[in-house]
Amino acid sequence: DLCMIHGMTAGQVRRYGRDIFAALERGANGAPPIPPRRNDQPTPDVLARYDALRNWRRDRGVARGVDSDVILSRDALWELAHKNPRTPEALERIETIGPWKRRVYGQEILQVLRRV
Repeated sequence: DLCMIHGMTAGQVRRYGRDIFAALERGANGAPPIPPRRNDQPTPDVLARYDALRNWRRDRGVARGVDSDVILSRDALWELAHKNPRTPEALERIETIGPWKRRVYGQEILQVLRRV
């Protein structure tokens, strides 16, 4: 059966065939995988910071004439909302924001977070 699969060579079938069928049998007879745990809901403080940052990002995008994702990604907003940096040094530890965006938007981001 493995020889019928496009791209599977005879050498691969000889070398890996038994292991492939063993893995298929384990999967067919094993228990279903446990789904990953859903993330807990963010706290009201985190949600408030995220909303404030999202509104700032939207307004900044309109002012620059670009889509808001160009200003900062959604992942960056969530990381900022969760970590709540208060200083430029703390902002440098936000991994989803590169040096250019930190330099250009860093002070505005910190001001938004201080107001929330």
